[in-house]
Amino acid sequence: MSSCSVHLLIKLQTSLVLEIAQAKSTHWRYAIFATRCLRTLVRKDAPISAPHMKYFLEKCYDNHPSLVRVFQFRNLLWQVQVQLTSRLSVM
Repeated sequence: MSSCSVHLLIKLQTSLVLEIAQAKSTHWRYAIFATRCLRTLVRKDAPISAPHMKYFLEKCYDNHPSLVRVFQFRNLLWQVQVQLTSRLSVM
């Protein structure tokens, strides 16, 4: 499978998961599961899409405490990962 088709499949999966996660009828537990799926779809070799990033940022300030906790924890881990990666690349 070529890298072009892999990128297309990831974009398609991301848009489908985002559509489900952003639906008003989606239960918060499924939104948390969608968050985990979206987190795994983030790739280092491809930029994150604007709707994908917007969803992450909006959910950091959601009304539901469980969603906020998951997103803030994920963002904290993400920041630590970015910092460690940047420090290792400098060495």
